[in-house]
Amino acid sequence: MSHLRFLPRFRLFVQQRATRVLQVLDQNANTRTTEVIHYSTTYVVNGNTPDEATRNAEKQKTDSNKILFEGLGKSVGILSTLMGFTDEEFGGQLKEHVALRRRL
Repeated sequence: MSHLRFLPRFRLFVQQRATRVLQVLDQNANTRTTEVIHYSTTYVVNGNTPDEATRNAEKQKTDSNKILFEGLGKSVGILSTLMGFTDEEFGGQLKEHVALRRRL
């Protein structure tokens, strides 16, 4: 049972890593939301349309963000699984955060 003395430090480590990942997800989501709002006011429905270069750049950015968000979400998922082995409640809370972020 000597390994139990490491539990508080392990929990703190997992919590710090998960918090950082969630911060990155939030920051990127906020940036993307701002960009989308900008485009919605610049290219109104039945009005101006973006040129092909802009459309291609946005598609590439969307594809890149999808990969980033999925990777970060998986990272928190792995951390929550690891934490769940020692603290089921805390591991469950991390999984809930990931599920919430995916819905946003």
